[in-house]
Amino acid sequence: MPDLELRRYETYLYKPKSGSDDAQIPLAGATLAVTRQGASVRTESELIYEQETAQVEVHDCGLIVVGDNLMRDFDDTVDLSVLSIASDRRSMMVQNVGGGAVQLAVGERLRPTTGHPSLYKDPRAKQSLATPTVDSLGYVWFFTPATTVDFVVSGGGLASPRMYTDKPVGWRREGETWRNVNDYASIQAAIDSLPAEGGTVYIPAGEYTLTQTLYTPCDRPCHIVGEGAQMDAGPSTVLRWTTNTGMVRMRGDHSSLRGVSLRMDASGDASSEDQGYGVFIGRRGITDAHPHPGTSTTATEHAKYGNAPLKGMLIEDVHIFSSPGWGVTIPGFGEDSQGNAEAGRVTTAAQQTLSFWVDVRRVRVTGSRKYGALFTGGGCTTLFFDNCAFLHVGDEGNFATRFYAYLRKTVGAIFRNTTFEGASPPEPSGENAPPFNPWVRLVGCQSTTFETCWFENDPHYSGSTSVNYEPQYFIHLAAVVDVPANQGVSVLRVHFARGGSNAGLLKLIYCDASGVVGVHVESPLVISNTPVISADEFIDALPIALNGSANTNTNAAFTIVGNGMIWDGTPHSLLVATMPRKSTMLGRDTVKLPVSTLTEIQPGGGPGGGMLRQDGSMAIVELGLGGSSPAAGALMTYWGGRDVGWRLSNACPVLTTSERDARTTWVNGEMIINSTTDKLELRYGGIWINIKSLP
Repeated sequence: MPDLELRRYETYLYKPKSGSDDAQIPLAGATLAVTRQGASVRTESELIYEQETAQVEVHDCGLIVVGDNLMRDFDDTVDLSVLSIASDRRSMMVQNVGGGAVQLAVGERLRPTTGHPSLYKDPRAKQSLATPTVDSLGYVWFFTPATTVDFVVSGGGLASPRMYTDKPVGWRREGETWRNVNDYASIQAAIDSLPAEGGTVYIPAGEYTLTQTLYTPCDRPCHIVGEGAQMDAGPSTVLRWTTNTGMVRMRGDHSSLRGVSLRMDASGDASSEDQGYGVFIGRRGITDAHPHPGTSTTATEHAKYGNAPLKGMLIEDVHIFSSPGWGVTIPGFGEDSQGNAEAGRVTTAAQQTLSFWVDVRRVRVTGSRKYGALFTGGGCTTLFFDNCAFLHVGDEGNFATRFYAYLRKTVGAIFRNTTFEGASPPEPSGENAPPFNPWVRLVGCQSTTFETCWFENDPHYSGSTSVNYEPQYFIHLAAVVDVPANQGVSVLRVHFARGGSNAGLLKLIYCDASGVVGVHVESPLVISNTPVISADEFIDALPIALNGSANTNTNAAFTIVGNGMIWDGTPHSLLVATMPRKSTMLGRDTVKLPVSTLTEIQPGGGPGGGMLRQDGSMAIVELGLGGSSPAAGALMTYWGGRDVGWRLSNACPVLTTSERDARTTWVNGEMIINSTTDKLELRYGGIWINIKSLP
């Protein structure tokens, strides 16, 4: 007979934000009181006096048994003893053994006050659970052998308790989809035992030592679930590797890894970018050490199982510590960060793995030794990173090829509420050397967003002494030969912080020449421990460097909204240097208009294809004077449609005397051409002065 296991009951619980705001927030800190299934009153009862008996009509007696004592809803002053239960279980005889008369109304719930079901943390009922508690996300779960339960939720800021009824739980057979690793020779054996429809591999709290990479199946969903990642107090599932290898390779659609801590205890670094990872999302190469299913290494077998697009992956509540290589890698087409083909992969396009719809939530990557915390590769799309933390990259080892994140040919990567913090990746001479690489590098990516993220450069130390350092840029939009430019990068309400003695250099965002098309920066906040102003001038002339001279004749389309602010003890407006021709800055201090030429503002003119022809469009236009004279600039506005087109914004209006006098808001210095008198007139001293008669 197959072994039996318990089904997990899980749910999310929420509450209104306030008495006047119905927006729902997690019911964090609330607790569950679980009882056997009770019964709901079907017909109003007669008044039941002390020690009297009565027949009570219910919809179903649930798990109530003769001899139970029942309370009514949340009222434990009501005490009804069950004397008998009808054979159809739709009525029962009760005796009032409480302290006063009771009358039951339709819909009231009768709940057993004793004989509560045992609760467990695991499906084999090995670890007891005292009280289920709702976590910070509103999530709560438990196992119990009772087939159906009721539970009451209280605390967590609720004004009054809530009741939930008739929830199915209890035992189920192992053959369904759940595996407890304690029942198998190894975690890999539990994974390999999953049926064709896939399932869940549960790793109870504790520490587990591994020497080989864990491989999930290629052809079925696999959910690896632990009990915590050492991010918060409470039980945790820790997987420790004692050999320098990759940790977990996820290879099947709609699979997940949740609630575990992955730690590398062995020393050393990865030999290549497809080795030594924390989590690798991608189907197998034909030389994988653990092919599943089948053992064929032919291209046909590989194409069938190995390289169909991979979709619907989830990594959640995971801590990856001290990985020898990339902390998380989603390589896509099989190139590494330098464009080299990944070892052991079929290289034809039809057999390469793409990954999309990947969610990475509350994942912390700490102390990746070589390469960095995160790599995403070619063809991968719709990758979402929420509430993650990439920390202290390069704290060990002496390699220069380290980044907090490296994105290459990736489409639609979105980072929200994500932290990048630590010392800058150092040069090969040691961890206390000046930083060598930018923190985040984008190469050939499309539609990349950083929203409400946090970049913080911790101080550099030599022993216990803080040392001066010259920081590198937090975000680098790179141009690489034979790789298209980055397209569509948004940096929205991001916090940048430079700690320690950073020489007053901020270096936030840098664009290579021809490295990007379309950048949108909105309201950044910058904090510096070192003053960035000296003798009333910025020390750092290029905090955001858009390489305008190199991008002058490209359709760069840069937009800066809300200049942003620098705080070094005094607030300063953020500087944006070398803005390309086709760019716009909107802020309190300035509005920067695009600079163009007479040719470029016309339809089809210039590399940008002409300026937008819409009434109200404005540009600063270079007017070539010929010879050795420098170009003159004129402010021009598109107005009046095609009949008028581009016109000088500072041209004198032509008005009649009546039209002139109808306007009362003239200021000294304004000029008009008076068509009534055919004179050029100047407003000065509150009156109109004739300057010149027109021919």
